Amino acid sequence: MKQFKQIALSLLAIFSLFITSCSDDDTVVETGDITIGNSVDFGRIALGNSKEITVEFDIATTTIDTIDFTLEGEGFTSDKDFLLPTDQSITLTFGTDSDNTFGDYTGTLSVTLGAEVTEVSLVAEVFSGFYVVNEGGFGNGNTSISFYDRETEEMINDLFITANGTPLGDQAQSISIHNGSAYIAVQNSGKLEVVNLDDFTSIATIDDAIESPRYFVGVSDTKGYVSDWGSDGVSGTVRVIDLTTNSVSSTINIGRQGPNRMLLIGNELFVANNGGFGRDSNITVIDTTTDQVTRTIQVADNPDGMVVDSNGDIWVACRGHVDFDPNTFEVIPETSTPAAIVKINTAGAILSRLDYTDVGFGFSASNININAAGNEIYYLYSSNAYKLSTSSSTLPANSFLPDFYYGLSVDPKTDDVIAFEAPSFSSSGNAYFYDVNGELQKTLVVGIGPNGATFN
Repeated sequence: MKQFKQIALSLLAIFSLFITSCSDDDTVVETGDITIGNSVDFGRIALGNSKEITVEFDIATTTIDTIDFTLEGEGFTSDKDFLLPTDQSITLTFGTDSDNTFGDYTGTLSVTLGAEVTEVSLVAEVFSGFYVVNEGGFGNGNTSISFYDRETEEMINDLFITANGTPLGDQAQSISIHNGSAYIAVQNSGKLEVVNLDDFTSIATIDDAIESPRYFVGVSDTKGYVSDWGSDGVSGTVRVIDLTTNSVSSTINIGRQGPNRMLLIGNELFVANNGGFGRDSNITVIDTTTDQVTRTIQVADNPDGMVVDSNGDIWVACRGHVDFDPNTFEVIPETSTPAAIVKINTAGAILSRLDYTDVGFGFSASNININAAGNEIYYLYSSNAYKLSTSSSTLPANSFLPDFYYGLSVDPKTDDVIAFEAPSFSSSGNAYFYDVNGELQKTLVVGIGPNGATFN
């Protein structure tokens, strides 16, 4: 018994020496690092993400079969239930999901040898908020991404160039979040930029076989889709993206003009064809298991985007079509069509259609959103923000918010409405935060030409 205790204490001393010898060094430990201080810092992690850190150490040979350890703290897990004397490392993981909140998370790794316990503290900072796409001036190469931090209530601008030391490109259209990465469709640069969501460093640039990307949707760990207007703005395709190689694996020729926003419902991808530089009035449905077009649903002219309500029905904001004299740019009312809000079911049947009456360049419906309960729709019409109940049979008579906006989004956590102003495409824009009653809460400066928010 005395010999066993002496071996245990010797082993504890070896393990403790390795941990405490670097106790003054609390630098962030990345996967594969062999240095550990008195705390393991996972750093900043986006809500919904996870991160692994491998803690390596030396254990002398001993007659003890196993060494007990415990791991405490919300979000912290380990690849092992116990340690063997021959073990040289533990892989720790910290992760959150949408049910968690932002803030600091702490935990403890306790290693027990005999009667002695050695503890290492674990820390992680989870951040949450939304990303803003700032289109910039067309042809100026000054597109950017901003981030609103829920904890600090601050807007951080120029995220990409700060993290990577190089501009993002020319006229970004959208940013989408999937599996811990952000996918930025930079339309006029003809590329899809993939970045790490935790620190916004570039992972890959997908620019082969992509011409005019609009939106990205991820459907699995290995596959995603990008809507592409084509080089002429009308030859629409949907590109299939291999997420393991970050490359275009195939192209779906949908035969429509201006594929735009996409909506994933089960194994079906609904693609709104908003006409691009032309005209269309259809939604294309793609089977994501076969990448085949299964049907086309006709709605109203130039469908811009879609949302799903609490009953599982799809609401579509349609811009309408403007026909005009190419010499004078005078609108031709007889061959133009008004904007509309159309409700369909997933089979494609039209359940309701609410048409506006005015036609012209300024009378389009776009930027459709829905609240968390799925019973209130928000959208832009003629640059004004409107709210529509899903039970309503008529269009709203008055706008929900004052002034004119370029972009509109609804926070899925708070139902706050964020409206984006683009005074010009050469100066900074503004983000206006409104509560559910339309009361202005605050205003923050963003980049040039903000068109909407993507939440994490």
